[in-house]
Amino acid sequence: MLRNARRTNPNIIERWIVYALLHEIEVKDGSNNQQGVQIQNKEGGQDGVTYSLRFNEATRYYSYSKAYLTQAFIMLARDNPDLNKIMMYIDYAIVNEKLSKEIFEDLLRRHSNSVQLLRAYGFLLRDIYREDEMALQLINQANDIEMDEKERKNKSLALQKVKV
Repeated sequence: MLRNARRTNPNIIERWIVYALLHEIEVKDGSNNQQGVQIQNKEGGQDGVTYSLRFNEATRYYSYSKAYLTQAFIMLARDNPDLNKIMMYIDYAIVNEKLSKEIFEDLLRRHSNSVQLLRAYGFLLRDIYREDEMALQLINQANDIEMDEKERKNKSLALQKVKV
C-alpha cells in the first residue's frame, strides 16, 4: 500500500512542477510581448511586428524545451524512474528545441546585428545544445555591438553639444 501511495503521489507533484514551470514561462512571454511593442516601434512597419512575433515564438519554444529537460532530469533522479514519461519529456524537449533553433537561425539571417536575438540564440546553444564556445562568441558579439552603439550615441551627443 505504501509503495502504491509513493508511486501515485509523485504524479501529482510532477504535474504541479510542469504546470508551475509552464505558467512561469507564459508569464515571461507576457512581458516579452510588451518588449515586442518596443521592437516594433524601433524597427517600424510590418517587419518589426513579424520579428517580434517570431522572436517571442522562438523564446517560448526554448523555454518549453528547457522546462521539459528539467522535468526529465528530475524524474531520472528518482528511485523508480518512469522511463516512458522521461522519454516523452525528452521527445517534447527535442521538438521544441528544434523549432526554436530553426526560428532563431531564420531571424539571424535577416537581423544579424540584433543584440537581443544574438543573446537569446547564445542562451539556447548554451543551455540546450551545450555549445558553450559558440554561445560565448554570440554573447560577446552582442556585447560588442552594444558597446559600438553606445559609443556612436555618445559621439553624436558630443557633436550636438558642440553645434549648440
